[in-house]
Amino acid sequence: AEDKAKKEEVDTRNAADSAIYQSEKALKDTGDKLDSADKAAIEAAIEKLKASMTANNLEEMKADTEALQQAFFKASEKLYQQQGGANPENEPFPDMSGFNPGSGSGTGAGQAYDAEFKDAGSDK
Repeated sequence: AEDKAKKEEVDTRNAADSAIYQSEKALKDTGDKLDSADKAAIEAAIEKLKASMTANNLEEMKADTEALQQAFFKASEKLYQQQGGANPENEPFPDMSGFNPGSGSGTGAGQAYDAEFKDAGSDK
């Protein structure tokens, strides 16, 4: 039971760290294109999440991670609409639709790829 609780804490903290990193990176990359209210909402959500991480409150971290994601999605959607919505590949925010704070694994985790490998030094 203690291991399960520790794993949940680590997973929650990792999800929070990831959400903060992605949001800060997106703000840095596209902050000048964002509506000031959306930018302020994301920044406030980041600060609130950082505070709950400092307090080490798991339930607050989960709620604040979700709040940050919602602010992030709202801003992303508005920005996408402003750009005409024609080019989803050029969307400035990363796709976090598969992001699940409780899963403990990122996109592509556990996938195996078949690849050929040839040692460059083996031709001798």
